[in-house]
Amino acid sequence: MYFLQGLLVGLATFAPIGMQNLFIINTALVQPLPRILLTITIIGLFDMTLSAAAFLRYRGATEATADL
Repeated sequence: MYFLQGLLVGLATFAPIGMQNLFIINTALVQPLPRILLTITIIGLFDMTLSAAAFLRYRGATEATADL
């Protein structure tokens, strides 16, 4: 059961990354340098925020189930 959950979490985490990489590559090919840097900065901040939120939520969930 844990294996399947891990696979599903991995798929949900990494599937959108391909589309994000395509967006960044497309931006890098057709936009001027200031727009590229702005795009990369915004996407990086969103990624860090999402990763931190997922980590904190997972940590809280595991602490709650540890008492069971």
